[in-house]
Amino acid sequence: YEASRADATEGNAGILNGRACARASVLPWTDLTFDQAKSACEAAGVSLCDKNDWVSACKGPGDACAWSYTSGGNCTNYPSNGANACNGHNVNAEPGDADTDVLKPTGSLANCFTDYGAAGQVFDLSGNAKEWTSDEMSPTQNPVRGGSYNNAPSGLQCDFDFSVGGPLLHLPNVGFRCCTSVAP
Repeated sequence: YEASRADATEGNAGILNGRACARASVLPWTDLTFDQAKSACEAAGVSLCDKNDWVSACKGPGDACAWSYTSGGNCTNYPSNGANACNGHNVNAEPGDADTDVLKPTGSLANCFTDYGAAGQVFDLSGNAKEWTSDEMSPTQNPVRGGSYNNAPSGLQCDFDFSVGGPLLHLPNVGFRCCTSVAP
């Protein structure tokens, strides 16, 4: 799951800044800098996800997916409308309908995960919050991956790599994810 604060709930992102957690059904931790995200992961004994690991997790087994979602087994075309959309660029059918493109609790969108079978599922890589990632080859680049609830489908693709952020950037639609090579 996207990283969250220890005191996050379904309706509140929380206020504790000590360490990152990864739990279902809570609001992700957003609006923090790259260094704050990195420190929150390190405080939990893990690391900020490397951009290559992040892309690999998004594309799924065999690097088969363009987006990280499950909808009838097809992850090569983005469903930009309706229940199958992964919280990004959902076109409202009727004028005056509420905008449903907002930050949602982790794992709350039924089809928004990469499926690794018995090994588990990785949620919300395409849509919801953009995510800080690290890049050991270019440590000052601070790449942002995944796209967010307010991006067009092309910005939600696993291999979309246009966004980087400076050391002071923090936005309400940018969060992070922690990774480890050791199973929890």
